Amino acid sequence: MCQNFYGVIDSNSLLCTTKCSTLNPEFVDCNGGQCSVSNAGLNCYCKTSDQYWYTGDLCENAVSKAGVIAGVTVGLFVLLLIFIIVVIILIKRRKKTGKETLVDNEHNWYNNWEGENFEKGQIRNSASNSNNGSQSSSFANREFRPALDKVDTSLKIRTGRARVAH
Repeated sequence: MCQNFYGVIDSNSLLCTTKCSTLNPEFVDCNGGQCSVSNAGLNCYCKTSDQYWYTGDLCENAVSKAGVIAGVTVGLFVLLLIFIIVVIILIKRRKKTGKETLVDNEHNWYNNWEGENFEKGQIRNSASNSNNGSQSSSFANREFRPALDKVDTSLKIRTGRARVAH
């Protein structure tokens, strides 16, 4: 006898059956799926419906299509939300770092030009410095924080009117 076929006596006759037959005492129920026998052995081919996918060796697991779609949608939404939150945090951190650089540097930049002392209301062009317009290397890499409380607001500045060239 072949390993996938069995002899079954039914009302005084001998029938050749497989485990896919309900007449066989070792019947394998594929839970609504299609039972098939080949040289490789018994296989259950699971059905699908509009609402479920069936899985497992004997089609015993039902997976809701709506549940999978809802789960994937919620998962993608959560990932998108996390991405947006990370971007916002990075942007805020970058802005905060930029502000701290200006505020934290307590160095008086206007007192460190090479050997020059500025008088109240005096304006200097960096090109007029003794080193041909360049600042000292120790000062060039520093950032400054202007002290606005020391600005003389009584100074009058006159500028020429802008002209539009055709």
